[in-house]
Amino acid sequence: MIKKFSFFKFYFFLFFGFIIIIFGAIITFIIAQNTRKNITTNLLYFSESVSAAINPQRVKTLTASSLDDNNPDNIRINQQLQKVQTYLQTQGIRWSYLVFQKDNQFLFSASSITPDDPGYSKPGDIYKDPPQELQKVFQDQQSIISQPYQDEWGKFVSAFIPIKDFSTGELLAVIGFDIDYQYLQFQINRQIIFPIISTIFIFIFYIIIFFLISRQLNQTKALEESEERFRLAVDAAIDPVIMMNQEGNITLWNKAAEKTYGYSQKEALGHSLHHLILPPKKYNVDQSVNLKNFKQTGQSPIFGKILELETTNKAGKIIPIELSVALIKTKNEISAFGIIRDISIRRRHEKLLIQKNNILKEEKLKTEALLSGIGDGVLAIDQNFKITYANHIAEKLLGWTSKELIGKDVYDNITVKDGTNKTIAKGKRALSLAVKSGKTISSSTINPVYYVRKDKSKFPVAITASPINSDGKFSGAIDVFRDITHEIEVDKMKNEFISLASHQLRTPLSAIKWYSEMLLEGDAGKLDTEQTKFIDNINLSNQRMIDLVNTLLNISRIESGRIIIESNPTDLKELISTVIYEFESKIKEKKQKIIVNINPNLKKINCDPKLIFEVYKNLISNAIKYSPKEGEIQIFVSSDKDNVISQITDNGYGIPKKDQTKVFTKFYRGENILKIETEGTGLGLYLIKSIIESSGGKIWFKSEENKGTTFWFSLPLKGVNSKKGEVSINS
Repeated sequence: MIKKFSFFKFYFFLFFGFIIIIFGAIITFIIAQNTRKNITTNLLYFSESVSAAINPQRVKTLTASSLDDNNPDNIRINQQLQKVQTYLQTQGIRWSYLVFQKDNQFLFSASSITPDDPGYSKPGDIYKDPPQELQKVFQDQQSIISQPYQDEWGKFVSAFIPIKDFSTGELLAVIGFDIDYQYLQFQINRQIIFPIISTIFIFIFYIIIFFLISRQLNQTKALEESEERFRLAVDAAIDPVIMMNQEGNITLWNKAAEKTYGYSQKEALGHSLHHLILPPKKYNVDQSVNLKNFKQTGQSPIFGKILELETTNKAGKIIPIELSVALIKTKNEISAFGIIRDISIRRRHEKLLIQKNNILKEEKLKTEALLSGIGDGVLAIDQNFKITYANHIAEKLLGWTSKELIGKDVYDNITVKDGTNKTIAKGKRALSLAVKSGKTISSSTINPVYYVRKDKSKFPVAITASPINSDGKFSGAIDVFRDITHEIEVDKMKNEFISLASHQLRTPLSAIKWYSEMLLEGDAGKLDTEQTKFIDNINLSNQRMIDLVNTLLNISRIESGRIIIESNPTDLKELISTVIYEFESKIKEKKQKIIVNINPNLKKINCDPKLIFEVYKNLISNAIKYSPKEGEIQIFVSSDKDNVISQITDNGYGIPKKDQTKVFTKFYRGENILKIETEGTGLGLYLIKSIIESSGGKIWFKSEENKGTTFWFSLPLKGVNSKKGEVSINS
């Protein structure tokens, strides 16, 4: 609506403004034309009156005699013209002169121009480039005003007046008056300046009046539209909106009010608000709502506040509401504008919330009792890593009370150290890793971390850190930890026992191996075929026992951290070739094909060749063992920016999907393999994983049953640092 109005108003303004300008231009043009006509007519009359002073008889005598400066008639006429020249100049006439026609040429005779004037022409000089109107005067013998013309002296308009013989009517000569065109134009402009200025003033006045009217119309329109928007907004409001005058009668009642209270606008408007919806017996409405009281005292208990009241609808139902009232003052009256919100649902929710909070309090008490009763320490933190809960065990283990911990930053109050007594950075702690990954993070007992107590003593802990996410956002975390001092001692005792037992087992096993080899070589006499077969079986079983004992010893050494890592520049190609050579007879026996592809640009890397030899040996041995006859084994070694990556692929029996999570655990062997290969300890993959991780690398695999398996392991390209220890592998 506003756009249409503005569009119409704009073109209305242009149209009438254009009419004013055109009307002013027409008036100006008419005045200019009349002014020009009047000036030229007056000029002609003036020229004729000047010409009447010239004696025709003298002119006739002059034309019949010689034209020179000494001719008395010429001198007399010159004197006459020069005498009036000063006056002529006040009328814009610059030059006046007498012209004769002889042999179709116009000759100058007398002139008001003095000899020293640059425009002076001698008597008898030819009038070069005369105006066409001069010729017309000689033909028609009528006075005439020429059109503006330009010559070397400037721009002029000329008046030409014929001089005739009174007795005969013969045309004797023509007297010319050159009027400066600028003077003529000035006279015209002076006459038309008033209509131009009048038109401009009228147009300015029109603009002012138009914009004043437009502004008033716009304000009126804006007010109407504002009222319309207000009405639409009020009707669209989901809450009842009411207004009452100072008499307490309703003047505004929106659709939400109709719906809530059951009264239509017709039924509500003009009626007393407090008698309609407020129970009169319950509230002193005359004191609280009546605006007359406010007008007199300037005080009211309801304005600028949010009140909770109980109202009644048309059916008599009690409706609890929240009422906010604003005061609206105009010149003539005071009104109260109120917004009502039905809080029936909110009150029900509040009741349910109170019940829920009571339940939560009970659950919290139960949870705290449960957490206090478990044997592990429990710390809860919020999204800012502030401690919100610490159970009794946590207090006991850390030496801090709950009051000392709650509200404090977990990183500032609980220090975590590694096995070398170095403080672990915040970003590498289990809590931080759990928050970053969104997953539960657990520490192991193999490489334990240490919590520092209040008294600065430390104890080893196993940690399980779990993030808490609420609606997909991080809201806190739980840190469950336990003192594993006893577990470490037990594990140490176990490792010492395994190491001691393995050492004790190696001695008799070595003796059995030595004596069985002597028997096979005939040192105790020649054996028959059956005896040789028995001794071979004894020797094979003994070797299996030796391999098992060595594996157990190696695992024990690695887990205890006592193993020596001697890092040297190692050629992986030579290392792999040595391993393959060791299994050459087995490969030929099973008619298997081995493909080796090693990056020719790969340089030697620093690692412990004994340990990495053990890794390749186990992986290649498994590939040979668990691949069928005439199978294919592929060995690839490449590198990326940071790591050397080795890949060993076979097309063997594969690992069942349900067993793949157990591959690197101790004593694991797949169910499908147990039926095919009964030999094996299930310790090889656990051992090589421990070796690779202690060397700073990773190992992973992909397998599909009956199609084969691929193992990958990485070693850092920068190399592995040497480490002091007590024993080396297989020693």
